[in-house]
Amino acid sequence: MMFQKIAIIAILLIAAVPGYAYEIALKGYWNFDSNANDLSNYSNHGSVSGATWVSNGKFGGAYNFDGTDDRIDLGDKDSLNPYKSDMTIAAWVQADVNKHSRIFSKGTHGGPQPGYALLQYNGYAGYTGQGMGILGVAGHEHMAPTNTIIQNSNFIHIAATFDRDGVVKMYVNGVLQNTTVNIADHANVDIASGTLNAAIGASYSYAGSPGWNEFFDGRLDEIGVWSRVLSDSEISFLGSGDGHTISQMYNVPEPATFLSMMLCFAMIAWKRWNR
Repeated sequence: MMFQKIAIIAILLIAAVPGYAYEIALKGYWNFDSNANDLSNYSNHGSVSGATWVSNGKFGGAYNFDGTDDRIDLGDKDSLNPYKSDMTIAAWVQADVNKHSRIFSKGTHGGPQPGYALLQYNGYAGYTGQGMGILGVAGHEHMAPTNTIIQNSNFIHIAATFDRDGVVKMYVNGVLQNTTVNIADHANVDIASGTLNAAIGASYSYAGSPGWNEFFDGRLDEIGVWSRVLSDSEISFLGSGDGHTISQMYNVPEPATFLSMMLCFAMIAWKRWNR
């Protein structure tokens, strides 16, 4: 009889707990609270090489990269190829060293294949701060750099958007920092033709023979990739003030909160059953 009650309570729990799902346009979401798994609907889980999980991220856990050879390899996943869609990349970043490195990349934005990346610059091409390189075709790249140095003991929120009207925007801590327009020459390039791996904290091939390089030095947390342009208010929600997680933007409870909800439902169901 007890097992029948447990089975019925389990059914009640499944029926009572609302279904939580992220939008289709969220192509990858890595919150790093315990591992490098992708929480979006696409399961773009990362393979960690060298990077160390730490508990002192911006929100819960994060991964620390040594700037030498650490990376998280996401593979050549079709869901991370934007094709001809708009896109956004966002991340919480804490850099130990101000150097040219990749926060997130898919292919080589400045190499022979189309690709895109969220980068940290160090005087590269005359820029400092961080920028978004997009649609690298035959060595061409477009970016919206900022002059904000992210070498800091604190986390800084970086977000970059690209629309197919040819506009790249960069945000720092939820505030628009720079806009690059009139890049229509590459605005309609199909990024799906790029076959190199996506990665966090490094780039798979820059120019010439494929290989790992441009390693990030510091901590990364709460990384998201979308096949649409996030609005100013959405980016402000994620990055301004103390910031918010991507889960909070979608009102999806964190695992601990979800477990508490499940236990609450179980207690209510058990009490009602045993009246």
